Amino acid sequence: MINSHKELVAEIKIFAEKMELINDFKYMKDTDKIVDEVNASEPRVLVIGVDGVSFDEENYNQVMTYSFVMADETIYDTDSIINSEEENIFCVSSLADYLKYIADGEIELQGVSLATEQVGEGIFTSISGKFDFIIKRSPSYWKKMEEYNV
Repeated sequence: MINSHKELVAEIKIFAEKMELINDFKYMKDTDKIVDEVNASEPRVLVIGVDGVSFDEENYNQVMTYSFVMADETIYDTDSIINSEEENIFCVSSLADYLKYIADGEIELQGVSLATEQVGEGIFTSISGKFDFIIKRSPSYWKKMEEYNV
């Protein structure tokens, strides 16, 4: 079970390092600059950043919303473009499967979209979207504080 935002990012980094189709992993502190980071990275990069958080006080949960982009660069050839898009889709679906495996609940990718854009002599393909991840918070910290009359 994942108990913190930091643990989740570390797990995603492990996933990216083990996935042979991913050459690089970047964590973004500012999701508004995610496109800049993708453009400055090696082809076949996975970029993730936290986009928001909400709190469920009744169940002591945090719902973290993450944005992601998986991007590649290829040549201007129909088969190459299709292969690049297919590999991006495979990587993101594998990420969703991995998140379901480590989560204490369901994971659903939201707002997933594909993009293809010409960059110089090549083609830039990407898949992007968001997902929510529930992180269980422990009320034990506050129970310990009650001992000190805080």
